Amino acid sequence: MESSIAERLKGRGLDIDFLLWLEGEADRLPKWGAVRKLKSDQLVAAIRAAVWLRQLDSDPDVIGPTSPEAWESRYSLLEVYLLDVVKSTFFFSLLKRHDDLEALEHVLLTLLPKSSSDVYRADFLRLRRKGYPETLPFSRDDIRPRRSGGKPKSEQTDRMRAAVAYLRTVSERPFEDLAEFWNECSGREDVGYDPAAIRSRLRKGNPMDLRAGAAERFFKYWKCVYDGDLIFVSPAPFPLSPELRRAYERKRGPSEA
Repeated sequence: MESSIAERLKGRGLDIDFLLWLEGEADRLPKWGAVRKLKSDQLVAAIRAAVWLRQLDSDPDVIGPTSPEAWESRYSLLEVYLLDVVKSTFFFSLLKRHDDLEALEHVLLTLLPKSSSDVYRADFLRLRRKGYPETLPFSRDDIRPRRSGGKPKSEQTDRMRAAVAYLRTVSERPFEDLAEFWNECSGREDVGYDPAAIRSRLRKGNPMDLRAGAAERFFKYWKCVYDGDLIFVSPAPFPLSPELRRAYERKRGPSEA
């Protein structure tokens, strides 16, 4: 009796649990680039809401079946994540630094006594005298992302690139083996993977993704994510997607995930 594709790939030394985990359309990671779509007042309001929700941990009738400890942990994590998102907007706000500094000065003058705010105002005055924040020699149009005219690359495509790169280490027909393996193991009749469709999908997209060595980088990146090394994903903790949480619970146990 012929062995299954999963047995054959496992026999060649592949981690088939990892290969199967790469399958799926749903995203698993935070969308850091999407921070540019959010307005400052939306982020501030979101943080206020997270702080308020965290404080509800003392009311068991409100938080329902969740324990106070689990509730507090959930919303403390969300609060940290949102604050880190706000910090990340620094990289997308080059043209707003003058306005941001004026806003900070106004807030300090409003909240602090003059004796406390004077030291900050002296810092700001010295910075301005030395030319900071810089006046940039380009406009908002120069740094606004240009429309590509096509659908943005999906996370699923990146995981497909990683899967193909992994299979290439043991197979001369990685597209065929990947389609057969995912069809065999996914357990979803609504999705049928076709090797030609996968090959065509991976030929498109950013030219940087098609260069020599790019697929190997995708594999290494997603293997790090699967193993729980998330430093390349986020500098701070973030709410885990179900796919990530299940992977970490399997590898470390529920109490450690």
